Amino acid sequence: MSLSDHLKNKNSPVRQFLETNFSNHRAFLSVARRRMRQSETLLPDNDIGYSYPTIGTAIDYRLRYYFGITAIEDFVAYETARFLTERQEIDPRNHEIGYHLTSNEKYGQNVIIFDRKTGKQLYDYWCTGRPEGAGDTFTGWPAADALDYDYMEFWNSVPEFLSSGFDDGYPLKKEYKEFFESLDALVVEICPVGRELNKEQEENLNRYCFVLALLEQIFRAGPRISSPLLTRNFKNVDELLDLSSSNCITDMCSLSWKFYENFNQFLSYPHILNPNFEGSPAVGGADADLIVDGTLIDIKTTKKREIDRDWLWQLMGYALLDYSDSRKIRGIGLYLTRQGLYFRWSMKEVLAFLYKGKPKNLEQLRGEFKEIVNSSSAVSSITN
Repeated sequence: MSLSDHLKNKNSPVRQFLETNFSNHRAFLSVARRRMRQSETLLPDNDIGYSYPTIGTAIDYRLRYYFGITAIEDFVAYETARFLTERQEIDPRNHEIGYHLTSNEKYGQNVIIFDRKTGKQLYDYWCTGRPEGAGDTFTGWPAADALDYDYMEFWNSVPEFLSSGFDDGYPLKKEYKEFFESLDALVVEICPVGRELNKEQEENLNRYCFVLALLEQIFRAGPRISSPLLTRNFKNVDELLDLSSSNCITDMCSLSWKFYENFNQFLSYPHILNPNFEGSPAVGGADADLIVDGTLIDIKTTKKREIDRDWLWQLMGYALLDYSDSRKIRGIGLYLTRQGLYFRWSMKEVLAFLYKGKPKNLEQLRGEFKEIVNSSSAVSSITN
C-alpha cells in the first residue's frame, strides 16, 4: 500500500493523522479554489474512449523532461518492463516451477527459480528480505508444486522481495530494450531540457511518455489491470508507440506547451525529480513529482475545476516522511496542467492556517507522524 492508497483508506492511521491535523482546508484553499473555478480548462477535442488517468501520468513524465534527464533505469516504468520480462521467462504455464531459497548472515538470501523437468535455472536473485516463516533453508512456495493453479495466483504467492529488484535478471524483452534505447537516443537528439520543442519533436517525445505511463500504471495498480501491454505482443518499438492516438498526442502537446508558457521561469532553479523520502518504505512507497527550489510540487491533470483536499494531505504526507529534513522542503505547491495554474504555500503558511490545533513546528509533526507510520496499527493497515 502506497501513501496514495493510505489516503484512500479511511481506516488507515496515516490518513487519520493527516486528516485530523490538517483539517482547515476550506479556508486554506478558498482563494485557490476561486481561481480554479474562474479558470479556463484545456480539454481534448474528442474524449470518446479517452484515458484521462493515462494522460495524467504521461504528462508528468513529459513535464519532468523540461527540468532534466532521468536515467531510464530510475524510471518506475523501467521496473515494470523488467517485471514483464521476468514474468514471461518464469511463466508457470511454460515450466514446472521449482524454488529454492538459502540464507546466511553474511550474504543474505539467494532465491533460485528453476524448471523441475529440465533443471534449467530461470531466475537467480540475491536479496536482503526474508519471507515470513522461512527457515535457514526454504524450498517451495505455497502451491508451488501444483500445476493447476491460476497464473495470477502464482504471482500473488511470490513474496514481495522477489519483485523488489532485478539486479542480475534477464535482459529486457526485445521490444522494451529497443524502446528505452530509442528513447535515450531521441532525448539526446532533441535536447528537451529548458526549452520549447517544435511540433514534430514534441509529438515524438509525448508518444514515448504515453508508453512510459502505461508501464507505470501496471506498477502502481498491479498486473490485474486492463492494459494493452498485458494482452498484446509487440514486434517492435513502432507498435508500442502506435498505442497512443493522435487525439491523445495533440492534447499532451497542448498541455506541455501551456506548462512551458506558464512555468519556464522556474526551469533553471535547483530541482529534484521524482524525490522519495526517508519514510517512504514504511508506508509502502511514496515518491513525489518534483521539488523545485525547496518547494514540493505535485502535478495534477484534472478536467474538474476543483482542488481536492486529499492533494494537500498527500503533499503534507510527503513532507512529513522527510524525517531528517534531507530534502529541505520549505513549501508545498500544486501545478494544474489543464488550467495552467500554479499554487504555492510556504510551510509557515501551512502550519499557521492548514494545521488544526496548538501550534507545532515541522520537526515535532514529523516525529509524531513517524510514530504513527511505525506503529503496529499502521503496519497492519499496510498489509491488509
